[in-house]
Amino acid sequence: MKYLYLIIIAFLFSLVSCEKDNDLEPTACFSYEIPDDYKLPIDIPFTNCSKNSDSYLWDFGDGTTSQEKNPTHSYNDNFPYIVKLTAYNGDKSDMLIDTIDNWSMVEKPNIYIYPEETIDLCVNLSFPKGGELVTSIPEYDSGWCITVESGGQINGAYDYLFYESKQPHIWQEEQGWCISKDNLNQFFTNNMLAYGFNNNEIDDFIAYWIPLLSESKYYSIFPQQKAMINRVIEISFSKTPDNVNRLFYVIEATLQNNELIAPEIIPFSKTGFYINEWGVIQTN
Repeated sequence: MKYLYLIIIAFLFSLVSCEKDNDLEPTACFSYEIPDDYKLPIDIPFTNCSKNSDSYLWDFGDGTTSQEKNPTHSYNDNFPYIVKLTAYNGDKSDMLIDTIDNWSMVEKPNIYIYPEETIDLCVNLSFPKGGELVTSIPEYDSGWCITVESGGQINGAYDYLFYESKQPHIWQEEQGWCISKDNLNQFFTNNMLAYGFNNNEIDDFIAYWIPLLSESKYYSIFPQQKAMINRVIEISFSKTPDNVNRLFYVIEATLQNNELIAPEIIPFSKTGFYINEWGVIQTN
């Protein structure tokens, strides 16, 4: 009889546990990586990191689907593809949508570092969706390990860390501004001030980019803020800054003044030990 009671209790406990698991809201999550030297057709493995889920439905954006947990899918044509993962827990579901696109270059990102006192610091970049560093100053090697003064000077010689990189082009192009060539200088001055760049950082941007933006009558400009950039290019520090501020611009030449939805500008926080970074993205 004693064992019968134990069996009944265990059975009831399992029912309660299952009921609690089924009450949890699922969270869809996945990642993938595109090889740097890919050629079509390409097999892309998808890693499923969903939580509280017991079944899945993948839509690979090319008319095919899968119910595997961690599928590998072959693409035969050129990107982009919109991939959707729906994660289920009973009658509850959650969907995550991501875009697999072609490669783009992030050109001349400048990383400005402002510690409160002179520090030794190591800075590392990584590419969670695939990609690679193309060039850097000073030499990146396996990371930058540098000495930074409180005024921002690096190794007594540099005002910023410079790099260029190649990674999948999955940047947002829904919100932005369309600016005439003649107004680019004033636009970037005002826009970068609004975000929180200082005059020296803005001068560096203007001096490099304005002479290069001279071939088209208008330019569509799509800002990429920190959360978006971190999905594609992660940056880490051996000593954690109080604030890391990142802003890239996707800049595309256009022949007409397109109407775009202006995004909300969220100013940088520049308290304590902080980082400012700007860059420009151009599509292959």
